Amino acid sequence: ETNYNLNFQNPYFTPDGVSRGVRFYYRQRDFDEISVSNYATDAVGLNVSFGYPISETGRLSFGVGVENITVEAGTITAQEIKGTPNLRTGNKLQPAYISNSFYQNNVLPALDAEDSIDAVDTNNNDLLDEKDTLPSLTTAEFNQLIVSSSSADYELIADNPSVVKDRPEGFLDQYGNSFNNLSLNMGWSDSTFDRGIFPTEGLSQRFDVELATPGGDLQYYKMNYRGDLYFPLADSTAFHFKGRLGYGDGYGDIETLPFFENFFAGGVGSVRGFESSSLGPKGTPANAYVAVPVAVNGTTNAVDANDITYAYVLDNSGQLLTSSTGDLDTFGGNILVELSAELVFPIPFIKNSDKARLAVFIDSGNVFSTSCGSSQANCGNVDFGKLSVAAGIGVQWLSPVGPMSFNFSAPLVEQPFDKTESFQFSLGRSF
Repeated sequence: ETNYNLNFQNPYFTPDGVSRGVRFYYRQRDFDEISVSNYATDAVGLNVSFGYPISETGRLSFGVGVENITVEAGTITAQEIKGTPNLRTGNKLQPAYISNSFYQNNVLPALDAEDSIDAVDTNNNDLLDEKDTLPSLTTAEFNQLIVSSSSADYELIADNPSVVKDRPEGFLDQYGNSFNNLSLNMGWSDSTFDRGIFPTEGLSQRFDVELATPGGDLQYYKMNYRGDLYFPLADSTAFHFKGRLGYGDGYGDIETLPFFENFFAGGVGSVRGFESSSLGPKGTPANAYVAVPVAVNGTTNAVDANDITYAYVLDNSGQLLTSSTGDLDTFGGNILVELSAELVFPIPFIKNSDKARLAVFIDSGNVFSTSCGSSQANCGNVDFGKLSVAAGIGVQWLSPVGPMSFNFSAPLVEQPFDKTESFQFSLGRSF
């Protein structure tokens, strides 16, 4: 994530404590870097918010915002995001999804000798891709590349073939990839903590609602609740119970919550013991036409793709051959459930318990969905029997550079496709 914020907050916009905030932001996120389905977002927006004290410990907040968000799907993104397979086009570097061994062992033997086109796996990744020494043909040779052989299991055909399979429609196919949104935000918070950092007594609750309203390109809503309860046992020792619930959905012309607004779970601040954003539904792997990148009238090492086109592989029934990418990346869902219990206590032999403490914890949680695709793995409605659970011990330290936490944990209950992580560290995240 790359995030730029210009934020002005006046806590006493009026003498009785009404606050006003103005925030302008620009944010880039590459979700593929955190094992989420392959897509990225660019967002720029402006928010104006007001806060109203309703008691000594409670507060209401209201806000309005405008945002433009652009979503760029990768070539191997989940089919719920963008349907596949797609035909490749020249002048773009796109994965060919054909292994060098498959090309050498299956495609070449199916061709007549005079039509054989050789290639070299220059970067030794067992994929025939645009960084390799590619087959090189003239335009005339490429246009005559269609091969007929009654005994062949596979054939090659020049690009833009007419035999194209139907493909499902993903969210971006249906609604586009650039959206101008209008939003209303409402929130309520109340806290009776005995102190802001390392509390040992009190209850904190927060409930937020975000509504993308008509007048914008998308209509959806999201609700979040978080509660923290500290029950004191002795000096600087307490039980801490924490819960977080989330729900969202589309309305109007939008049938589901936009995938880039999905909830994710796992990691520090969520369910420790599991990799960040790794829990919950998986996306349907992309389906790709098996294609051979070919350099036409150009250098055989055509990494700039200026002269690349694609020869497609036909199976023995005359259909374009497809291959799944096999990547079961996290897709997220529109329902979030997280529950946690921990015992916090001072670190032995350290006098200043206001700066560091230990925690023995058990975390549980998962992400669910009410709009699962027929081919999505690990996807279903709320089922508390399918919560992932982990237990461990953590060190929490208010360091000079900000809050730091070190967590050692082990899974107690795992769901299919969960990714565990025994040691986790965070800097700058609140406890």
